[in-house]
Amino acid sequence: MDSNLASALIAATVSLIVSLVTLWATRYKAETDKERQERELERKLTERLYEKRIEAYPKAFSITQNLLSSIKENDGLKQEELTKVYHAISEWASNDASFILSLRSLNAYYRLREAILVEPDEDGKYTREQREHIWKAKNKLRGSLRDDVHLLFLEDQK
Repeated sequence: MDSNLASALIAATVSLIVSLVTLWATRYKAETDKERQERELERKLTERLYEKRIEAYPKAFSITQNLLSSIKENDGLKQEELTKVYHAISEWASNDASFILSLRSLNAYYRLREAILVEPDEDGKYTREQREHIWKAKNKLRGSLRDDVHLLFLEDQK
């Protein structure tokens, strides 16, 4: 074999190997850069979500605060109050919290709405079971909202 041909084959082989290694390194770097950018974008969107939640959730606590004392005493729980709470919480959910509620909080919100819509007895009073159902639904929503905000702090601790 001619030494020039051997040299050319060796040079071509080395060049091919260098090209393949460069291709692999470039693809690897592109993939890792893409993954890093996706994580950064996800983190920014998560931060914005939590900012919106921290803005909107206190209003739900304020609305449901009206239920705290009146549920315990049957005489204090009036259908007119529940109707006001129903409209206020519905407006809050459709405006302030429409896209930021977690699935768990959304389900708790629907349970509270259902509990509030229950009609009182003929004498206009709510039974103990009805009051307990409203109380538990209210607490479930408030707890779920707290958990939604608390997740941010758990994520930051990791």
